[in-house]
Amino acid sequence: MTVEEAELLLRRHRAEISPASLSKLVNAVKAAHGGVPRVHIIDGRVEEGLLAEVFSNEGIGSLIHTNEYQAIRRARRKDARGLYKLIQAGVQNEELLPRTMAEIEKQIGEFFVFEVDGSLAGCVSLHLFSEDSQAEMACVCVDSKYENQGIGGRLMNYVEERAREQGAHTLFCLSTQAVNFFIQKGGFRPASPHDLPPSRRPSYEATGRRSQVLIKPLLRQ
Repeated sequence: MTVEEAELLLRRHRAEISPASLSKLVNAVKAAHGGVPRVHIIDGRVEEGLLAEVFSNEGIGSLIHTNEYQAIRRARRKDARGLYKLIQAGVQNEELLPRTMAEIEKQIGEFFVFEVDGSLAGCVSLHLFSEDSQAEMACVCVDSKYENQGIGGRLMNYVEERAREQGAHTLFCLSTQAVNFFIQKGGFRPASPHDLPPSRRPSYEATGRRSQVLIKPLLRQ
């Protein structure tokens, strides 16, 4: 978590944190404010725990950080192979449509990636239908090593803001496996294929997946 998140945790839940953990968290925040960019908190009883924390991307302990340890950015051409491997897991679970390397390279400008210490932890793509003031959020995917850390939600929020900035009035997505996730975490609501932009409907029908259409109005802020 960031230093700001750690401070919020201390303010709101200080009484619920055990004394040993409280001491570590307080001193981690103090060290960060003193100029230390990352503070690693690990269990000293774990054999080779220090090596596992330092030499693996996901680590085994807790990390309090001030620098850009985690960041969402636009995908670059060199990310294509990593994106392909990331997406393949979703394809095998029948959560995502198959995409070839050539397709990913062609559409690389529509992808955004969530990076953790130089590794691709998740991705999402955004396609604009300017003539209809709509945008499609697609290919929301998180590496299994980084699941349940809120990465999917952060990617959705990021794409929503980019769509709004580019003039879209409605954001939509298609899903067969994660409908509840998009409704509960993303604020989408069920819709029908008739709500899709006319230019998107032929490809929707061609897949034969009968994915649930979900939409979200983008209010001006």
